[in-house]
Amino acid sequence: SSEEVFVSVDDESQSGKVPLNTATKEQLMTISGIGEAFAQRIIDYRELNGKFTDLAQLKNIDGIGEKRYQKWYPYLTLD
Repeated sequence: SSEEVFVSVDDESQSGKVPLNTATKEQLMTISGIGEAFAQRIIDYRELNGKFTDLAQLKNIDGIGEKRYQKWYPYLTLD
């Protein structure tokens, strides 16, 4: 009995979390509240600044404050 029912992409971690440093826009958009615009901002930030070394760096992105960060970080992992 597999508990990873909702994980369909092979390169996702065992936890089923979305890997912030390698996720595609589509993967990011599987998280509730992350639409196309935020997904693109996250990818743009990553391309400009290199890999995230701390999930809290999301708060450096325009429009992402403490409230959104608290909502999203349980669904994210660095790699």
